[in-house]
Amino acid sequence: MRKLQKLVLVLVLMLGLGLLVGCSCEDGKKLEDIQVSPAEVTLDAGQIKELEVKPVPADVELPAVEFTSSDSTVASVGKDGKVLAVKAGTAEITVKAGAFTKKVTVSVNPVLATALEVGAALALEVGAKATISYKISPQDATNKVPSFESNNPAVASVNAEGEVTGVAAGEAIIKVKADAIEKEVAVTVTAPVVERTYPCDGEFSAFEASLNYGAPMYTMVTVKIENDKVVSFYIDALQSKKNAAGTNYDWNAKSKKELGYLYGMHNTNNADAGYERQDLSTEEGLAAYKAYLAEVGKKEWFEQAELLEAQFLESTNLEVDENGYIQGIAGVTIKDGGYSKLAKAALANAKAGKTVKLAATSNYGSPNIVWVEATVDADGAFTALELNTLQGKVVKNAEDLVTGYAWNAKNKQELGYLYGMHNTNNADAGYERQDLSTEEGLAAYKAYLAEQEKLEWFEQANMITAYALENGLANLKMNEAKKLDGSVEALAGVSITVDHYLAVLEQAYEAFPQA
Repeated sequence: MRKLQKLVLVLVLMLGLGLLVGCSCEDGKKLEDIQVSPAEVTLDAGQIKELEVKPVPADVELPAVEFTSSDSTVASVGKDGKVLAVKAGTAEITVKAGAFTKKVTVSVNPVLATALEVGAALALEVGAKATISYKISPQDATNKVPSFESNNPAVASVNAEGEVTGVAAGEAIIKVKADAIEKEVAVTVTAPVVERTYPCDGEFSAFEASLNYGAPMYTMVTVKIENDKVVSFYIDALQSKKNAAGTNYDWNAKSKKELGYLYGMHNTNNADAGYERQDLSTEEGLAAYKAYLAEVGKKEWFEQAELLEAQFLESTNLEVDENGYIQGIAGVTIKDGGYSKLAKAALANAKAGKTVKLAATSNYGSPNIVWVEATVDADGAFTALELNTLQGKVVKNAEDLVTGYAWNAKNKQELGYLYGMHNTNNADAGYERQDLSTEEGLAAYKAYLAEQEKLEWFEQANMITAYALENGLANLKMNEAKKLDGSVEALAGVSITVDHYLAVLEQAYEAFPQA
């Protein structure tokens, strides 16, 4: 009986061992491996592929099979071996049967973009940011965010999220790419708008024609703007004297500032100080004059002007007494000869971007002032130019002797046709000089100009400035008669002498080279 029990026990153990090693109890064969097909799978998202597992050798029984995925978010697998592609990527399916394991690589294809929409062109200032809007179709496209690339990162940079930053003024193109589709977004970057008191840095002036003991003179005040701040004022004046014949006036060769101590404001006899008027053209006379000024505590005109310039940095308002003498500034004893008024006017010109350049000239022996007023924009470019001239005439007494000078009430631009540049008898054209103060005379003069194809002074001056604004000064050449040489066809109607006008225009363009 015990022998029988032992035999049964041995048979049971052998049967269990056979099951563990995949042995076919019927024929004595065992499982040597498993075969999984396909070994690699490529699917589109949503597709299903069933894995087939076979025993090796084929005629043995296949034990229970287990399936697991390394990343079920990419590809999942069921107990039945069916693989479901979820999203683009790669996952491994592990297949286990008995003691044997196989791995199947599953690749899920991405969903490619079929359409890409991007926002409109961007305009931003330096330092500002803006994000490019976009839409990728279909909604389940694998790549939800396109790539961004700037063709000019020195002007506009872009990050991975499509945020564009203005780096410097200029133009750039941002390339937006979703899979094989590429779009472009134009970007314009501008310098930030800075609120300025003065539209442009530079020097801006105001002047006034007046008389000094009956002789013509002008006074000018210039303000200098740097970084939108007033940094200095400059005061000067140019006077004149009668010519040798006593028939008119000649401008002085130097201004009061240029003369310095030679102006000799206090160079008069002073018995109380034991001072006699000196010849300032000599070294001894000039030294004696300077010593006298130091001894009596007086300042020359240019020194007092410098004190006023410093004062104007604080305020352009001056305190004066009933006779116009400046009060409250130590060392200043002169009258306010229009200095405070001109300082205010210069500041107003600076705020309006108007710069003035002038020249002291003469017309048939009489002093003139020629100037150009240029309007400057924020970039230092001229947006307007106007040439002008103020003339005058000598004043005579009953004996026909010159006793003074009188500036005209209006300049040439203000006079317009009343200047009457061509209002002289012309027998060939049957024209007689007209009284332009009457409507009939002015109408006859204008008709004569049209008939003869002549231009009044202001029309010719305006033609020159219009040409200069468009083309600059390079082509404006003079002939020996100081008129335009005729090389510029557009200025064929200009017959006036232009030497002084070109001179002041050159001053303006030199002061603002970027114009």
